[in-house]
Formats: sequence, structure tokens, C-alpha cells
Amino acid sequence: MRINWFSYIRVTGLLLVLIYHFFPSILPGGFIGVDVFFTFSGYLITALLIDEVSRTHRIDYLGFMRRRFYRIVPPLVLMAPVPAARTAHHSCA
Repeated sequence: MRINWFSYIRVTGLLLVLIYHFFPSILPGGFIGVDVFFTFSGYLITALLIDEVSRTHRIDYLGFMRRRFYRIVPPLVLMAPVPAARTAHHSCA
């Protein structure tokens, strides 16, 4: 199941968070982006699980966790060194 406008709202939430972190004076309430992102992510995941149950009459928990892993871990591995390098750079100065 793919709900395109859900993805647009999640991206909007993500952009609000990024704007808050990079330009805090422009958007001082950046936490709202986190709320938007996680709320709509929760709805989307629930819709995917409901769709799976309606098709297969069960939830493949291991498959679900595997899909989450492959969706979350690669960006995390690519992004984690950025704040670590920034912290190391600032502690040396």
C-alpha cells in the first residue's frame, strides 16, 4: 500500500526538523516537525500492517523487522559519523 500524500507530509515534518537544526532562528519550534513525522509514520506503518493482515491473515513480524532494519540502518550508518566528526572537530579546537 502506498499513500503518496502521507509521504509528502512526512517529508514536510523532516524538513521542519532540518530547518530547525540548521536555521534555529527561522523556526524556533522545530519539535513540531518531529511530532508530524512520527505521527504520520505511525499511521503509515499501521496502514501497512493492516494491509498485510487483510492480504495474508497474519503479520510476518520477522519480515516487518527486516524491512524496518533495511530502511533505517543504512542511512543511520551513513549519517552517524557526521555528528561524531563534528564533535571531535569541536573538542580539538
